[in-house]
Amino acid sequence: MLALEFLGDCDLDLGNHEASRERYREALLLARGHGKATDLVLECLRGLAAAELACGEAKNAHTLIEESVAIAREQGDTFELGTSLYVLANVLNSLAESSAAVSALEEARQIGNTIGDDHGFARASLALARHALAEGRRVDAMTLAAESHRLFQRIGAEHLIAEAGDVLAEISGGADATGPTTEPAKQRARRPTTRQIESAEPIIPGFLTVDSATKQMLGIVRSLAPRRLNILVLGESGTGKELIAQAVHIQSGRTGPFVPINCSAFPGDLIEGELFGHARGAYTGADRERVGLFEFAHQGTLFLDEIGDMPFKAQARLLRALEGGEVRRLGENTARVVDVRVVAATHRGLPAMVAAGEFRLDLYHRLAGYVVQLSPVRERPEDAKLLIDHFLAKFAREQEKTITLTPELREEMAGHSWPGNVREIRLVMERLVALTADGAELRRLPFVLEGAPRPRSLPEALEAEERRRVLDALHSHNWNKQRAANSLGTSRTTLIAKMQRMGIAVQKP
Repeated sequence: MLALEFLGDCDLDLGNHEASRERYREALLLARGHGKATDLVLECLRGLAAAELACGEAKNAHTLIEESVAIAREQGDTFELGTSLYVLANVLNSLAESSAAVSALEEARQIGNTIGDDHGFARASLALARHALAEGRRVDAMTLAAESHRLFQRIGAEHLIAEAGDVLAEISGGADATGPTTEPAKQRARRPTTRQIESAEPIIPGFLTVDSATKQMLGIVRSLAPRRLNILVLGESGTGKELIAQAVHIQSGRTGPFVPINCSAFPGDLIEGELFGHARGAYTGADRERVGLFEFAHQGTLFLDEIGDMPFKAQARLLRALEGGEVRRLGENTARVVDVRVVAATHRGLPAMVAAGEFRLDLYHRLAGYVVQLSPVRERPEDAKLLIDHFLAKFAREQEKTITLTPELREEMAGHSWPGNVREIRLVMERLVALTADGAELRRLPFVLEGAPRPRSLPEALEAEERRRVLDALHSHNWNKQRAANSLGTSRTTLIAKMQRMGIAVQKP
Protein backbone atom coordinates (compact mmCIF):
# COMPACT_ATOMS: atom_id res chain seq x y z
CA MET A 1 0.00 0.00 0.00
CA LEU A 2 2.74 2.48 0.95
CA ALA A 3 4.84 1.29 -1.98
CA LEU A 4 1.91 1.86 -4.36
CA GLU A 5 1.44 5.38 -3.03
CA PHE A 6 5.16 6.10 -3.41
CA LEU A 7 5.18 4.74 -6.96
CA GLY A 8 2.15 6.88 -7.71
CA ASP A 9 4.08 9.94 -6.48
CA CYS A 10 7.04 9.02 -8.71
CA ASP A 11 4.88 8.50 -11.80
CA LEU A 12 3.11 11.80 -11.20
CA ASP A 13 6.43 13.64 -10.91
CA LEU A 14 7.69 11.97 -14.09
CA GLY A 15 4.56 12.89 -16.03
CA ASN A 16 3.23 9.31 -16.27
CA HIS A 17 -0.26 10.46 -15.32
CA GLU A 18 -2.26 7.41 -16.36
CA ALA A 19 0.07 5.05 -14.52
CA SER A 20 0.02 7.31 -11.51
CA ARG A 21 -3.76 7.31 -11.44
CA GLU A 22 -3.91 3.51 -11.48
CA ARG A 23 -1.39 3.17 -8.65
CA TYR A 24 -3.23 5.70 -6.50
CA ARG A 25 -6.56 3.99 -7.11
CA GLU A 26 -5.16 0.64 -5.99
CA ALA A 27 -3.47 2.23 -2.95
CA LEU A 28 -6.71 4.04 -1.99
CA LEU A 29 -8.73 0.83 -2.22
CA LEU A 30 -6.28 -0.91 0.12
CA ALA A 31 -6.20 2.07 2.48
CA ARG A 32 -9.98 2.20 2.81
CA GLY A 33 -9.88 -1.44 3.85
CA HIS A 34 -7.92 -0.41 6.94
CA GLY A 35 -10.24 2.39 7.98
CA LYS A 36 -12.34 5.05 6.30
CA ALA A 37 -10.58 8.15 7.57
CA THR A 38 -6.93 7.32 8.21
CA ASP A 39 -3.94 9.49 7.30
CA LEU A 40 -3.15 7.15 4.44
CA VAL A 41 -6.65 7.51 3.02
CA LEU A 42 -6.43 11.31 2.84
CA GLU A 43 -2.93 11.12 1.32
CA CYS A 44 -4.11 8.66 -1.36
CA LEU A 45 -7.18 10.81 -2.01
CA ARG A 46 -4.96 13.83 -2.52
CA GLY A 47 -2.55 11.98 -4.80
CA LEU A 48 -5.38 10.51 -6.85
CA ALA A 49 -7.01 13.94 -7.14
CA ALA A 50 -3.76 15.38 -8.52
CA ALA A 51 -3.47 12.48 -10.99
CA GLU A 52 -7.10 12.86 -12.11
CA LEU A 53 -6.53 16.56 -12.65
CA ALA A 54 -3.43 15.83 -14.71
CA CYS A 55 -5.50 13.43 -16.83
CA GLY A 56 -8.11 16.15 -17.46
CA GLU A 57 -10.74 14.80 -15.07
CA ALA A 58 -11.25 17.92 -12.98
CA LYS A 59 -14.69 16.99 -11.65
CA ASN A 60 -13.46 13.64 -10.35
CA ALA A 61 -10.47 15.40 -8.86
CA HIS A 62 -12.76 17.90 -7.11
CA THR A 63 -14.77 15.18 -5.38
CA LEU A 64 -11.63 13.39 -4.22
CA ILE A 65 -9.80 16.44 -2.90
CA GLU A 66 -12.87 17.75 -1.08
CA GLU A 67 -12.96 14.47 0.84
CA SER A 68 -9.25 14.74 1.59
CA VAL A 69 -9.71 18.29 2.96
CA ALA A 70 -12.67 17.17 5.08
CA ILE A 71 -10.67 14.31 6.64
CA ALA A 72 -7.75 16.62 7.40
CA ARG A 73 -10.08 19.10 9.12
CA GLU A 74 -11.76 16.33 11.10
CA GLN A 75 -8.40 15.00 12.28
CA GLY A 76 -7.04 18.46 13.05
CA ASP A 77 -3.94 17.74 10.96
CA THR A 78 -2.91 21.23 9.83
CA PHE A 79 0.05 20.09 7.72
CA GLU A 80 -2.07 17.67 5.67
CA LEU A 81 -4.84 20.29 5.48
CA GLY A 82 -2.47 22.88 4.01
CA THR A 83 -1.17 20.40 1.42
CA SER A 84 -4.68 19.32 0.44
CA LEU A 85 -5.89 22.91 0.18
CA TYR A 86 -3.09 23.61 -2.30
CA VAL A 87 -4.27 20.73 -4.52
CA LEU A 88 -7.87 21.91 -4.08
CA ALA A 89 -6.85 25.34 -5.36
CA ASN A 90 -5.33 23.76 -8.49
CA VAL A 91 -8.54 21.86 -9.11
CA LEU A 92 -10.69 24.96 -8.58
CA ASN A 93 -8.51 26.88 -11.02
CA SER A 94 -9.12 24.27 -13.68
CA LEU A 95 -12.85 24.61 -13.03
CA ALA A 96 -12.57 28.41 -13.48
CA GLU A 97 -13.50 29.03 -9.83
CA SER A 98 -10.76 31.59 -9.27
CA SER A 99 -12.22 33.24 -6.17
CA ALA A 100 -12.59 29.93 -4.33
CA ALA A 101 -9.09 28.94 -5.41
CA VAL A 102 -7.62 32.13 -3.93
CA SER A 103 -9.45 31.47 -0.64
CA ALA A 104 -7.98 27.96 -0.49
CA LEU A 105 -4.49 29.28 -1.24
CA GLU A 106 -4.73 32.02 1.37
CA GLU A 107 -5.72 29.45 3.99
CA ALA A 108 -2.90 27.14 2.90
CA ARG A 109 -0.45 30.04 3.07
CA GLN A 110 -1.62 30.97 6.56
CA ILE A 111 -1.22 27.38 7.72
CA GLY A 112 2.31 27.24 6.32
CA ASN A 113 3.20 30.43 8.14
CA THR A 114 1.67 29.23 11.42
CA ILE A 115 3.35 25.81 11.55
CA GLY A 116 6.64 26.92 9.96
CA ASP A 117 6.17 24.94 6.75
CA ASP A 118 8.34 27.06 4.43
CA HIS A 119 7.68 24.82 1.44
CA GLY A 120 3.92 25.01 1.79
CA PHE A 121 4.00 28.73 2.51
CA ALA A 122 6.21 29.48 -0.49
CA ARG A 123 4.24 27.25 -2.85
CA ALA A 124 0.95 28.93 -1.90
CA SER A 125 2.59 32.37 -2.18
CA LEU A 126 3.77 31.60 -5.71
CA ALA A 127 0.30 30.47 -6.76
CA LEU A 128 -1.21 33.63 -5.26
CA ALA A 129 1.38 35.67 -7.18
CA ARG A 130 0.02 34.19 -10.43
CA HIS A 131 -3.51 35.17 -9.45
CA ALA A 132 -2.40 38.69 -8.55
CA LEU A 133 -0.62 39.04 -11.90
CA ALA A 134 -3.71 37.84 -13.78
CA GLU A 135 -5.73 40.52 -11.97
CA GLY A 136 -3.22 43.22 -12.87
CA ARG A 137 -1.88 43.64 -9.31
CA ARG A 138 1.77 43.58 -10.36
CA VAL A 139 3.20 44.98 -7.11
CA ASP A 140 1.39 42.33 -5.03
CA ALA A 141 2.47 39.68 -7.52
CA MET A 142 6.11 40.78 -7.30
CA THR A 143 6.07 40.75 -3.50
CA LEU A 144 4.57 37.25 -3.31
CA ALA A 145 6.79 35.79 -6.03
CA ALA A 146 9.98 37.29 -4.61
CA GLU A 147 9.06 35.95 -1.18
CA SER A 148 8.53 32.44 -2.55
CA HIS A 149 11.74 32.64 -4.59
CA ARG A 150 13.81 33.44 -1.48
CA LEU A 151 12.22 30.63 0.52
CA PHE A 152 12.74 28.07 -2.26
CA GLN A 153 16.39 29.11 -2.37
CA ARG A 154 16.69 28.68 1.37
CA ILE A 155 15.28 25.14 1.36
CA GLY A 156 17.08 24.18 -1.86
CA ALA A 157 14.02 23.35 -4.00
CA GLU A 158 15.78 23.70 -7.36
CA HIS A 159 12.86 23.16 -9.75
CA LEU A 160 10.67 25.50 -7.71
CA ILE A 161 13.42 28.14 -7.66
CA ALA A 162 13.34 28.07 -11.45
CA GLU A 163 9.54 28.19 -11.48
CA ALA A 164 9.49 31.22 -9.17
CA GLY A 165 12.18 32.83 -11.32
CA ASP A 166 9.97 32.37 -14.38
CA VAL A 167 7.08 34.11 -12.65
CA LEU A 168 9.32 36.97 -11.51
CA ALA A 169 10.64 37.40 -15.04
CA GLU A 170 7.07 37.43 -16.35
CA ILE A 171 6.03 40.08 -13.82
CA SER A 172 9.08 42.15 -14.75
CA GLY A 173 7.83 42.35 -18.31
CA GLY A 174 9.88 39.61 -19.94
CA ALA A 175 6.87 37.49 -20.85
CA ASP A 176 3.21 37.79 -21.75
CA ALA A 177 1.35 38.59 -18.54
CA THR A 178 -1.84 36.88 -19.70
CA GLY A 179 -0.71 33.28 -19.61
CA PRO A 180 1.78 30.85 -18.08
CA THR A 181 5.45 30.98 -18.95
CA THR A 182 6.53 28.55 -21.67
CA GLU A 183 10.24 29.35 -21.66
CA PRO A 184 12.33 26.32 -22.71
CA ALA A 185 14.75 25.00 -20.12
CA LYS A 186 17.72 25.70 -22.42
CA GLN A 187 16.88 29.44 -22.32
CA ARG A 188 16.98 29.68 -18.54
CA ALA A 189 20.62 30.73 -18.60
CA ARG A 190 19.49 33.99 -20.20
CA ARG A 191 16.99 34.79 -17.46
CA PRO A 192 17.76 37.77 -15.20
CA THR A 193 19.72 36.96 -12.05
CA THR A 194 17.96 36.97 -8.69
CA ARG A 195 19.45 40.38 -7.90
CA GLN A 196 18.27 41.78 -11.24
CA ILE A 197 14.82 40.27 -10.79
CA GLU A 198 14.34 41.63 -7.30
CA SER A 199 15.44 45.10 -8.38
CA ALA A 200 13.31 45.08 -11.54
CA GLU A 201 10.03 45.93 -9.84
CA PRO A 202 10.50 46.42 -6.09
CA ILE A 203 7.83 46.73 -3.42
CA ILE A 204 8.07 50.53 -3.66
CA PRO A 205 8.72 51.58 -7.29
CA GLY A 206 12.28 52.85 -7.64
CA PHE A 207 13.31 51.84 -4.11
CA LEU A 208 16.01 49.21 -4.55
CA THR A 209 16.73 46.99 -1.56
CA VAL A 210 17.47 43.39 -0.64
CA ASP A 211 17.52 44.15 3.09
CA SER A 212 14.86 42.04 4.80
CA ALA A 213 13.98 44.60 7.49
CA THR A 214 13.64 47.36 4.89
CA LYS A 215 11.48 45.14 2.68
CA GLN A 216 9.22 44.37 5.63
CA MET A 217 8.87 48.08 6.37
CA LEU A 218 8.09 48.86 2.72
CA GLY A 219 5.43 46.16 2.73
CA ILE A 220 3.75 47.85 5.69
CA VAL A 221 3.90 51.20 3.92
CA ARG A 222 2.27 49.70 0.84
CA SER A 223 -0.51 48.15 2.92
CA LEU A 224 -1.18 51.51 4.62
CA ALA A 225 -1.24 53.49 1.37
CA PRO A 226 -5.00 53.12 0.68
CA ARG A 227 -5.86 54.37 4.18
CA ARG A 228 -6.20 57.99 5.31
CA LEU A 229 -3.41 57.69 7.88
CA ASN A 230 -0.74 60.40 7.63
CA ILE A 231 2.82 59.08 7.30
CA LEU A 232 6.06 60.53 8.64
CA VAL A 233 9.30 59.46 6.92
CA LEU A 234 12.56 59.93 8.82
CA GLY A 235 15.98 59.39 7.33
CA GLU A 236 19.19 60.96 6.15
CA SER A 237 19.39 62.93 2.94
CA GLY A 238 19.40 60.70 -0.12
CA THR A 239 17.75 57.65 1.47
CA GLY A 240 14.61 57.79 -0.69
CA LYS A 241 12.05 59.68 1.39
CA GLU A 242 10.31 61.20 -1.63
CA LEU A 243 10.09 57.78 -3.30
CA ILE A 244 8.12 56.60 -0.27
CA ALA A 245 5.80 59.59 -0.52
CA GLN A 246 5.23 59.10 -4.26
CA ALA A 247 4.50 55.41 -3.78
CA VAL A 248 2.01 56.12 -1.00
CA HIS A 249 0.18 58.51 -3.32
CA ILE A 250 0.21 56.18 -6.34
CA GLN A 251 -1.03 53.22 -4.34
CA SER A 252 -3.57 55.21 -2.32
CA GLY A 253 -6.11 55.41 -5.12
CA ARG A 254 -6.58 59.13 -4.50
CA THR A 255 -7.67 61.03 -7.62
CA GLY A 256 -6.01 64.37 -6.85
CA PRO A 257 -2.40 65.35 -7.59
CA PHE A 258 0.83 64.57 -5.76
CA VAL A 259 2.11 67.96 -4.55
CA PRO A 260 5.64 68.17 -3.06
CA ILE A 261 6.99 71.19 -1.18
CA ASN A 262 10.37 71.60 0.51
CA CYS A 263 9.66 73.43 3.76
CA SER A 264 13.29 74.56 4.11
CA ALA A 265 13.13 76.48 0.81
CA PHE A 266 10.77 79.19 2.14
CA PRO A 267 12.09 81.52 4.84
CA GLY A 268 9.93 83.10 7.51
CA ASP A 269 6.23 83.49 6.78
CA LEU A 270 6.50 82.82 3.04
CA ILE A 271 5.71 79.14 3.53
CA GLU A 272 2.27 80.03 4.91
CA GLY A 273 1.39 81.76 1.65
CA GLU A 274 2.64 78.73 -0.30
CA LEU A 275 0.64 76.24 1.77
CA PHE A 276 -2.55 78.16 2.41
CA GLY A 277 -2.67 80.77 -0.37
CA HIS A 278 -3.58 84.41 0.04
CA ALA A 279 -6.16 86.98 -0.93
CA ARG A 280 -5.30 90.00 -3.05
CA GLY A 281 -3.71 92.67 -0.87
CA ALA A 282 -3.10 90.29 2.06
CA TYR A 283 0.43 91.63 2.34
CA THR A 284 2.86 93.80 0.41
CA GLY A 285 3.37 92.33 -3.04
CA ALA A 286 0.20 90.21 -3.00
CA ASP A 287 -1.26 91.88 -6.10
CA ARG A 288 -3.60 88.97 -6.89
CA GLU A 289 -5.22 86.10 -5.04
CA ARG A 290 -3.42 82.79 -4.98
CA VAL A 291 -4.52 79.21 -4.36
CA GLY A 292 -2.37 77.48 -1.72
CA LEU A 293 -0.85 74.04 -2.15
CA PHE A 294 -3.32 72.57 0.35
CA GLU A 295 -6.21 73.52 -1.93
CA PHE A 296 -4.29 72.45 -5.01
CA ALA A 297 -3.70 69.01 -3.46
CA HIS A 298 -7.44 68.48 -2.80
CA GLN A 299 -8.25 64.74 -2.95
CA GLY A 300 -4.55 64.09 -3.48
CA THR A 301 -1.35 63.91 -1.43
CA LEU A 302 0.70 66.80 -0.03
CA PHE A 303 4.35 65.89 0.56
CA LEU A 304 5.91 68.15 3.18
CA ASP A 305 9.64 67.55 2.77
CA GLU A 306 11.99 68.77 5.53
CA ILE A 307 9.07 69.37 7.85
CA GLY A 308 11.58 69.91 10.67
CA ASP A 309 12.53 73.25 9.11
CA MET A 310 8.98 74.63 9.19
CA PRO A 311 8.67 77.81 11.33
CA PHE A 312 6.80 77.41 14.61
CA LYS A 313 4.02 79.79 13.55
CA ALA A 314 3.38 77.83 10.36
CA GLN A 315 3.29 74.63 12.42
CA ALA A 316 0.26 75.97 14.29
CA ARG A 317 -1.62 76.73 11.07
CA LEU A 318 -0.70 73.33 9.65
CA LEU A 319 -2.04 71.62 12.77
CA ARG A 320 -5.38 73.45 12.44
CA ALA A 321 -5.64 72.43 8.79
CA LEU A 322 -4.95 68.79 9.59
CA GLU A 323 -7.36 68.65 12.52
CA GLY A 324 -10.24 70.53 10.89
CA GLY A 325 -9.83 69.58 7.26
CA GLU A 326 -10.14 73.27 6.42
CA VAL A 327 -7.76 76.00 5.26
CA ARG A 328 -8.11 79.76 5.27
CA ARG A 329 -6.16 81.88 2.82
CA LEU A 330 -4.10 84.71 4.27
CA GLY A 331 -6.24 87.85 4.36
CA GLU A 332 -9.55 85.93 4.20
CA ASN A 333 -12.09 84.96 6.86
CA THR A 334 -13.79 82.16 4.93
CA ALA A 335 -12.54 78.61 5.48
CA ARG A 336 -12.34 76.19 2.58
CA VAL A 337 -12.84 72.44 3.03
CA VAL A 338 -9.99 70.27 1.73
CA ASP A 339 -9.45 66.52 1.55
CA VAL A 340 -5.69 66.04 1.66
CA ARG A 341 -3.48 63.10 2.66
CA VAL A 342 -0.20 64.34 4.16
CA VAL A 343 3.15 62.58 3.98
CA ALA A 344 5.89 64.47 5.84
CA ALA A 345 9.62 63.83 5.86
CA THR A 346 12.78 65.14 7.45
CA HIS A 347 16.41 64.25 8.04
CA ARG A 348 16.26 65.89 11.46
CA GLY A 349 15.44 64.14 14.74
CA LEU A 350 11.87 65.30 15.35
CA PRO A 351 11.49 63.61 18.77
CA ALA A 352 14.59 65.48 19.99
CA MET A 353 13.21 68.72 18.52
CA VAL A 354 9.93 68.13 20.35
CA ALA A 355 11.85 67.61 23.59
CA ALA A 356 13.77 70.86 22.97
CA GLY A 357 10.54 72.78 22.33
CA GLU A 358 11.39 73.38 18.65
CA PHE A 359 8.59 71.30 17.15
CA ARG A 360 5.01 71.05 18.31
CA LEU A 361 4.20 67.77 20.07
CA ASP A 362 0.56 67.86 18.94
CA LEU A 363 1.64 68.34 15.31
CA TYR A 364 4.15 65.52 15.60
CA HIS A 365 1.40 63.14 16.77
CA ARG A 366 -0.89 64.33 13.97
CA LEU A 367 1.76 63.68 11.32
CA ALA A 368 3.06 60.43 12.80
CA GLY A 369 0.13 58.15 11.98
CA TYR A 370 2.86 55.72 10.96
CA VAL A 371 6.57 56.49 11.23
CA VAL A 372 8.94 55.14 8.58
CA GLN A 373 12.60 55.12 9.65
CA LEU A 374 14.88 54.71 6.63
CA SER A 375 18.30 53.30 7.46
CA PRO A 376 21.34 54.87 5.76
CA VAL A 377 23.10 52.85 3.08
CA ARG A 378 26.18 52.37 5.28
CA GLU A 379 24.03 50.16 7.53
CA ARG A 380 22.88 48.06 4.55
CA PRO A 381 26.07 46.81 2.82
CA GLU A 382 24.18 44.39 0.56
CA ASP A 383 22.03 47.26 -0.63
CA ALA A 384 25.18 49.25 -1.34
CA LYS A 385 26.34 46.43 -3.64
CA LEU A 386 22.91 46.27 -5.27
CA LEU A 387 22.90 50.02 -5.93
CA ILE A 388 26.47 50.00 -7.26
CA ASP A 389 25.56 47.19 -9.68
CA HIS A 390 22.29 48.86 -10.69
CA PHE A 391 23.73 52.29 -11.46
CA LEU A 392 26.83 50.85 -13.14
CA ALA A 393 24.58 48.90 -15.51
CA LYS A 394 22.25 51.87 -16.02
CA PHE A 395 24.92 54.40 -16.97
CA ALA A 396 27.00 51.91 -18.95
CA ARG A 397 23.90 51.15 -21.01
CA GLU A 398 23.11 54.83 -21.51
CA GLN A 399 26.70 55.60 -22.58
CA GLU A 400 26.93 52.40 -24.67
CA LYS A 401 29.87 51.00 -22.72
CA THR A 402 30.79 47.67 -21.19
CA ILE A 403 32.47 48.19 -17.82
CA THR A 404 33.15 45.73 -15.01
CA LEU A 405 34.46 46.09 -11.48
CA THR A 406 36.79 43.60 -9.86
CA PRO A 407 35.24 41.87 -6.82
CA GLU A 408 37.81 43.60 -4.62
CA LEU A 409 36.85 47.07 -5.87
CA ARG A 410 33.16 46.30 -5.53
CA GLU A 411 33.69 45.22 -1.90
CA GLU A 412 35.78 48.31 -1.22
CA MET A 413 33.08 50.60 -2.61
CA ALA A 414 30.34 48.79 -0.69
CA GLY A 415 32.36 49.40 2.48
CA HIS A 416 32.39 53.17 1.97
CA SER A 417 30.31 55.28 4.38
CA TRP A 418 28.27 56.93 1.56
CA PRO A 419 27.21 60.03 3.53
CA GLY A 420 25.01 61.07 0.60
CA ASN A 421 23.37 57.62 0.49
CA VAL A 422 21.62 56.56 -2.73
CA ARG A 423 21.98 59.99 -4.31
CA GLU A 424 25.74 59.89 -3.81
CA ILE A 425 26.09 56.36 -5.20
CA ARG A 426 24.16 57.41 -8.29
CA LEU A 427 26.37 60.44 -8.93
CA VAL A 428 29.59 58.50 -8.25
CA MET A 429 28.64 55.71 -10.66
CA GLU A 430 27.63 58.20 -13.36
CA ARG A 431 30.99 59.94 -12.99
CA LEU A 432 32.83 56.61 -12.95
CA VAL A 433 31.26 55.44 -16.21
CA ALA A 434 31.91 58.79 -17.87
CA LEU A 435 35.62 58.64 -16.98
CA THR A 436 36.14 54.99 -17.93
CA ALA A 437 36.92 53.60 -21.37
CA ASP A 438 34.64 51.05 -22.99
CA GLY A 439 35.60 47.45 -22.20
CA ALA A 440 37.61 48.29 -19.07
CA GLU A 441 37.77 46.18 -15.93
CA LEU A 442 38.35 48.57 -13.05
CA ARG A 443 40.65 47.61 -10.21
CA ARG A 444 40.62 51.03 -8.53
CA LEU A 445 38.67 54.26 -8.82
CA PRO A 446 39.98 57.13 -10.96
CA PHE A 447 39.05 59.57 -8.17
CA VAL A 448 38.84 59.69 -4.38
CA LEU A 449 35.51 59.14 -2.64
CA GLU A 450 34.45 61.74 -0.12
CA GLY A 451 33.80 60.67 3.45
CA ALA A 452 35.33 57.84 5.45
CA PRO A 453 35.21 54.05 5.04
CA ARG A 454 32.45 52.29 6.97
CA PRO A 455 33.61 51.49 10.53
CA ARG A 456 34.84 47.92 10.87
CA SER A 457 34.66 47.48 14.66
CA LEU A 458 31.98 48.20 17.25
CA PRO A 459 33.97 51.03 18.94
CA GLU A 460 34.58 52.63 15.53
CA ALA A 461 30.90 52.32 14.65
CA LEU A 462 29.82 53.89 17.95
CA GLU A 463 32.30 56.72 17.53
CA ALA A 464 31.14 57.36 13.97
CA GLU A 465 27.48 57.36 15.01
CA GLU A 466 28.15 59.77 17.89
CA ARG A 467 30.06 62.10 15.58
CA ARG A 468 27.25 61.99 13.01
CA ARG A 469 24.65 62.88 15.63
CA VAL A 470 26.71 65.73 17.03
CA LEU A 471 27.26 67.20 13.56
CA ASP A 472 23.59 66.74 12.66
CA ALA A 473 22.52 68.57 15.82
CA LEU A 474 24.97 71.41 15.16
CA HIS A 475 23.89 71.80 11.54
CA SER A 476 20.19 71.60 12.47
CA HIS A 477 20.58 74.41 15.00
CA ASN A 478 22.84 76.61 12.88
CA TRP A 479 25.80 75.77 15.12
CA ASN A 480 24.10 77.16 18.22
CA LYS A 481 25.83 74.94 20.77
CA GLN A 482 23.30 75.43 23.58
CA ARG A 483 20.35 74.45 21.39
CA ALA A 484 22.28 71.57 19.86
CA ALA A 485 23.20 70.32 23.33
CA ASN A 486 19.54 70.51 24.41
CA SER A 487 18.45 68.46 21.40
CA LEU A 488 21.11 65.84 22.25
CA GLY A 489 20.05 65.71 25.89
CA THR A 490 23.39 66.89 27.21
CA SER A 491 25.02 70.08 28.50
CA ARG A 492 26.78 72.75 26.47
CA THR A 493 30.08 72.03 28.27
CA THR A 494 29.86 68.30 27.49
CA LEU A 495 29.04 69.03 23.86
CA ILE A 496 32.07 71.31 23.48
CA ALA A 497 34.28 68.62 25.05
CA LYS A 498 32.94 66.06 22.56
CA MET A 499 33.56 68.44 19.67
CA GLN A 500 37.15 68.95 20.76
CA ARG A 501 37.71 65.21 21.13
CA MET A 502 36.25 64.56 17.69
CA GLY A 503 38.19 67.35 16.03
CA ILE A 504 35.07 69.37 15.20
CA ALA A 505 35.78 73.11 15.04
CA VAL A 506 34.27 74.84 18.08
CA GLN A 507 33.37 77.91 16.07
CA LYS A 508 31.17 77.80 12.98
CA PRO A 509 33.44 77.60 9.89
